[in-house]
Amino acid sequence: MHFYNFELFCQMLADDIRLNAYSDALQRAITKDSIVLDIGAGTGFFSLLAAQLGAKKVYAIEPNPLIQVAKENASANGLEDKIEFVQKLSTDMELKEKADVLVCDLRGPLPFYGFSVATVIDARKRLLKSNAVIIPQKDSVYFAIAESPKIYKENISKLAQDFRGFHMPSARKMLTSRILTTNPEENERFLAEPALFGVLDYTTIDETSFSTDFSYKITEDGVAHGLRAWFEADLGGEISFSNSPKQPGTVYGCPFLPFENEVEIKTGDLALVNVSVLFVNGNYTCLWNTKIYSGGDKNNLKAEFKQSTTGNLIVPPELLSRRSEYFVPQNNLEVEIERTILNMIDGENPHGDIADKLVKNFPDIFQNFENALNRVVMISNRYAGADN
Repeated sequence: MHFYNFELFCQMLADDIRLNAYSDALQRAITKDSIVLDIGAGTGFFSLLAAQLGAKKVYAIEPNPLIQVAKENASANGLEDKIEFVQKLSTDMELKEKADVLVCDLRGPLPFYGFSVATVIDARKRLLKSNAVIIPQKDSVYFAIAESPKIYKENISKLAQDFRGFHMPSARKMLTSRILTTNPEENERFLAEPALFGVLDYTTIDETSFSTDFSYKITEDGVAHGLRAWFEADLGGEISFSNSPKQPGTVYGCPFLPFENEVEIKTGDLALVNVSVLFVNGNYTCLWNTKIYSGGDKNNLKAEFKQSTTGNLIVPPELLSRRSEYFVPQNNLEVEIERTILNMIDGENPHGDIADKLVKNFPDIFQNFENALNRVVMISNRYAGADN
């Protein structure tokens, strides 16, 4: 789970490009009858603005304890009666009334960040009216092959070899398995036309993982150092902004996916690239696999790289041993709790009866019914569907 800190919230509020776009979109969307849902409310600016614009009711949702700052801000502006503050994840709550407007900015440098996409999907399905306005409506994501010698030297080459008299080639894999968030250097060039990775339409999206194959025809001679990526946000009504390297800098920075090695390429070369972003256990893993062919001839492979953000992870030997076919797992209290719940999921026992059983069998763990019920619901949702 990714929580923004106060410093980052302040940086986001200082980003006029972002703030102006969201403010214009809210002004366009809100009426006197609007029920507004602000997910990731932070210090509360969007909630305050929605209330000031005349919204009937605003729900400000923020799991971070910084929500107390938002409450104080509402009180200081005389808007506390119109805003209900909830310190929890939106996926763990219900609304008394479904919302007409959803406003959220859960991105990192790209829209794929923690539970960002999954949270919007959940809100759209459970917490919004069918005709609700979603801000942003869409995020379009682009990738381009970039020549960025200074960025590559400072972040890869300088650290991977001949570092202060030491050879460090083993560092290269880890260094090139990161997504760098860097502003474009002054003379950065695209060596082929940028290509669209995909459009995340939050009014219809149901998927959380994405993959796209690119075919880049190289249009300029140069040295390819990696992939530059960015998003373009559509907030509705021709209101938009972007963290494109061709635009003024924003709080999001501009992602750069380095190649394992720099590659000299010529006009007419062909680069085939697959980029995949996979949502696993509440986080995104990014993979970028690249093949570059001289003169566009697929029989003349110039370079090939297979990269992933998992490549910069160091796995302790004791964790690797747990993947062995000879590893013997041991029973523990968590196993007993889940076994108790699963044994009672038989199409006859309601959640409440199962929770009562947990309180009785595991009093040191579940000291009240509500805690036990929360665990039952979590396991039930994971394994068992509702009656048809």
